[in-house]
Amino acid sequence: IGGKIKITKVDAETKTTTPTGQASLIGAKYQVIDSSDKVVSTLTIGSDMTAITDNLQTGEFRIKEISAPTGYKLNSKVYTATITSGDTVNITVEDEVIKGKIKVVKKDSITNSCKASGEASLVGAKYEIKNHNNKVVDTITIGEDCTATSKSLPYGNYTVNEIKPGVGYNLDDKVYTANITNDKTVEITSIEKVIQGRIKIKKVDSETNSCTPLGQASLIGAKFNILDTDKNVVDTITIGEDCTGISKYLPYANYTIVETEPPKGYEINKGIYGQSITSNTDYTTTVSEKVIKNYACNYANSMFCNNVNCV
Repeated sequence: IGGKIKITKVDAETKTTTPTGQASLIGAKYQVIDSSDKVVSTLTIGSDMTAITDNLQTGEFRIKEISAPTGYKLNSKVYTATITSGDTVNITVEDEVIKGKIKVVKKDSITNSCKASGEASLVGAKYEIKNHNNKVVDTITIGEDCTATSKSLPYGNYTVNEIKPGVGYNLDDKVYTANITNDKTVEITSIEKVIQGRIKIKKVDSETNSCTPLGQASLIGAKFNILDTDKNVVDTITIGEDCTGISKYLPYANYTIVETEPPKGYEINKGIYGQSITSNTDYTTTVSEKVIKNYACNYANSMFCNNVNCV
C-alpha cells in the first residue's frame, strides 16, 4: 500500500496562493525523488496552485523545484515527505517573487545634465509610480543628486509620471514605463523643460511719455544689457524703430536691465531695472529717456522748441 504527495504552492511573502504583482505561481515544476535518487514523478503546479503525484510506494521522498514560475525566483530548498500509509502527504512550498527598483534620473532640457538653468532647481520634483492596476504603489522625490529611487517593487509593469515639477520648471507630462523582470534597478531619464520668458524693453521720451522723440533726437539705437544675479551679461538688446527691443528666451531667474548706450540726442539712463521671469511669457519694462535740451532746441523749426526749457 502506498500513498500520494500533494504540493500546494504559496507566495513566500503573502503566505497565500495569491501571487504578488504580475507574477504567477502556476507552471512551477517539481521533481519527486525517492531514497535511491530516482526521479519518480515530475509535477507542474496548476491553476488551483497544487499538484499531486500518482500513487507512490511507502518511503521517504525529496521534493525540489526545477523550474520557477513567471516572476518568481527558483527555490533551492529541498522538501521531504514520508509516505507510511495510503494517505496523501501535503507539502506546502514557497517561492519568493522577483523584486526590483525604479530610479528616475532628472535632467535639464537645456544643459542635458543635473545642472539647472537660471535660478531653477531640479531638486524636489515628485513622481508617482503606478502598477498595472493603475494603483499608486510609491511616490518618490528627486534629491540633490537629481535622482530618486523607489522601494523594492514586485515583478510587473509600471508607469511613472511627474506630479510636481522642480522650482522654475514646467511639469513633464510624459508617462514613462518601467518593467521589472529581475532584481536590478530600472533607470528612467526625465527631461525637464525650464520656464522661459523674454524681456521686452519699451523706450519712451521722458516728456512726451511716448515713442515720439523731441527735436532731432531719436529713441532708436539705445542699447541695454540684461544681467543675471551673478552680474553676467546674458543678452544685449537694441531698441528698434518701434521703440522696443526684446531679448532671447531666458530661463527662470531674476535679472537686472541697464542701459549701456543712449540713443542720439538723449542722456544715458543710469537707472537699474529689475525683472523676474517666473512664467512662460514676455515681460515688458518701460524705460524713459531724458532728451539733451540744447540738442532738441538746436533743431531748426522744431515743433518742440516752444515746449521745452532750453539752456
